Amino acid sequence: MKIHSILLVTLISLASASSWAANIKVSVKGETLAFEPATFSVKAGEQVTLTFVNASKSMQHNLVITKPGMADKVTADSISAGADKNWTSVGPEVLFKIKMVDPTKTEVLKFDAPKEKGDYPFLCTFPGHGQVMRGKMQIK
Repeated sequence: MKIHSILLVTLISLASASSWAANIKVSVKGETLAFEPATFSVKAGEQVTLTFVNASKSMQHNLVITKPGMADKVTADSISAGADKNWTSVGPEVLFKIKMVDPTKTEVLKFDAPKEKGDYPFLCTFPGHGQVMRGKMQIK
């Protein structure tokens, strides 16, 4: 009887863990200034593993997730931050970031999704990219 109880608790624990973990893949769409997909959804507070693939063969890109409504500020602040800071703002508006990734390379970022529902912009902060290379993380 004890073995069955232990097995049942273990199975419930494994099922619970897998139900709150999201594996997301975002790629650069070839040589364009676009993410693919441009939108993804996760649950509030969910553990997220984000795999970022720079599919470009010629350009560096990064992926920076900001607080809602902060993409323009992060874009401007990132240019001011300069190459020494990897073209990435370090202000409180930046929630999560993946460093500049060389062409054809991949980086992985693990984080807990915000607990507040809403739309959280993500963007590439390399100079000239941030105004157009954007996406949205939807927290449900």
